[in-house]
Amino acid sequence: MFELEVKGGNVVKIYKDQYEKAVVEYNGVNYDLESMINLIEEKRNSSSVSEAEIQRFERDPEMRKMVEDSEQDIEQGKVHSTKDVLAKIRRGEI
Repeated sequence: MFELEVKGGNVVKIYKDQYEKAVVEYNGVNYDLESMINLIEEKRNSSSVSEAEIQRFERDPEMRKMVEDSEQDIEQGKVHSTKDVLAKIRRGEI
């Protein structure tokens, strides 16, 4: 068995169970190590936005115009941060 103290003083234990499967025990709960690794790999290999979706977005003339307009607004100072807007509300300017 391998034990490791992690953040907060919790102890993680890694060992083989009676069926010779690797197990991770954390806060009294047992997790199958192979399943955990598979989940991590799936998460690492997946993206919330596919490359095809990104390309479709970049080719969309309406989206491109919106992005360009937003960039111009930022350059011209037409965009305000949330902090600025809240300050104006508190001062009664909005």
